[in-house]
Amino acid sequence: MYNLHAAGLTQAHLNTLDVFHRKQLRIILRIHYPAKISNKALYHHCRTAPISIMLLEQRWKLFGHVLRLPLSSPPQLSMTQYYIIDKTSKGTPRTTLPVLLNKELLEHTLIKISSPEDLDWIRNMAQDRTTWKNFTEVIITGAKEKYDEVRKRKRTDLTPTSTAITPNRPRTQVELKRTPLALDFRKRSIQLLGSPYTNWYPSPVRRRYTDHPIIRNN
Repeated sequence: MYNLHAAGLTQAHLNTLDVFHRKQLRIILRIHYPAKISNKALYHHCRTAPISIMLLEQRWKLFGHVLRLPLSSPPQLSMTQYYIIDKTSKGTPRTTLPVLLNKELLEHTLIKISSPEDLDWIRNMAQDRTTWKNFTEVIITGAKEKYDEVRKRKRTDLTPTSTAITPNRPRTQVELKRTPLALDFRKRSIQLLGSPYTNWYPSPVRRRYTDHPIIRNN
């Protein structure tokens, strides 16, 4: 993850990093086929989070630091020059760090930085750390909800009053429950990084990772 938050990574790159990360976590836990573990339970058990989410948080934290630097510093001069030059071109723009920041900004706040005036506006806002933290939390929370929405899976709400579920019987609306939304990866404590995955809903239909002796003993 060293300096990856300062690189313009496409969604395909981020997905590859998440897949590789989960693969290594399964190797560490010695969970191999036919034993299974869901991604949500894997993050919860390892007290960690998706790399793509952690990179997004670090990227906006770094952006705030850069915006608070003196205007004569090289990063500030580079940003000023970037938004002065006319960037009209044909086709989809290459995924760079400014393009990535603008994409996340427009998707979750409906704001876009496209001129020196817009850059001055966000510079002034970043001077107040509390305001900047609240502003970036909107973007980070929206990204987490999107992450969970893309990978959502319906789990069974195992309540004492619920009846046994068989593969042939359709589940009712009460029995179906979406995975909980991502909450807060900004916590510095590694103990809290898995907080979005504390309430996951195991499926009684297939073999769960809890049958694995290493996990059961822990």
